[in-house]
Amino acid sequence: MGMIDRILIKIRSMVDGLLVTRGVEVPDSSSSNQSDRVDIGFVDSMNDQLGGWFDSESGALFKDFVIGSGDYVLDVGCGNGRYLFFCAEQGAHVSWVDIEQHKVESMKEALKGSSAASLSGYVSDCQPMPFDEPFATKVIASEVLEHVDNPAGFLSELYRIGLPGATYLLTVPHQKSEEAQKSFAPKEYFEKPNHINIFSEIEFETLIREAGFETVSQQNTGFYQAMWWMLIWISPGEGLSAERIQNSTLMKSWITTWTELLKNPRGAQVKQILDNVFPKRRVVVARKPL
Repeated sequence: MGMIDRILIKIRSMVDGLLVTRGVEVPDSSSSNQSDRVDIGFVDSMNDQLGGWFDSESGALFKDFVIGSGDYVLDVGCGNGRYLFFCAEQGAHVSWVDIEQHKVESMKEALKGSSAASLSGYVSDCQPMPFDEPFATKVIASEVLEHVDNPAGFLSELYRIGLPGATYLLTVPHQKSEEAQKSFAPKEYFEKPNHINIFSEIEFETLIREAGFETVSQQNTGFYQAMWWMLIWISPGEGLSAERIQNSTLMKSWITTWTELLKNPRGAQVKQILDNVFPKRRVVVARKPL
């Protein structure tokens, strides 16, 4: 079993576990469209030609964001841990912070037996971060800024806990997909504790620069996921229940269509174009100056 397969198994387990904690009955994984969504989204991102994520040969979690065994990685707002599993497989020292205690505890259990040099999780709202001194060489904050009341203050704290020369992987939902979803998503999607900030590309990069970071690279990604969210909102049912996802003919058709596109010899070229036409997220790799 390869590293990507091991990460996918961990992610499926984490997704099912988080659904159960929220009182959602999880279907058998052999028939669960939720697992399909995770898997196809992962394949969509998995190599440099398609998206630049999860390059196990070079150790790059993303382009210009390489994880090594000597790194001290901090994932702020760890979610289902897809990035942490990758970093652990590279033998890094892995730490994570989340406001939800069950996520922090679930990550510790899920990462047991991994190749990580060390593991530590913290429950915190990150205002401030639960660390007295800078320690991280790699910092991940993926799809967190849209949730916080004070984005500039949050970035200031991220800056503080990184060592000089530390590299940061920062992502937010792209303005295009967020604005499009407003017509279909339930109003709670754009209320606390969900998405209360929408950033244009210029606003996001200005926040990063004013926090003191140097931009290394920037990219739009995630057309597949942007469409997934649009389609789930118009599918029969409510919320993000496993039943709604599983029973949606739109979702099943979209997964099949995208899978076939990625098999096409020119599929990667089409994906790159679509990622810029209607991206799900804006990704910036930044650095704390020496």
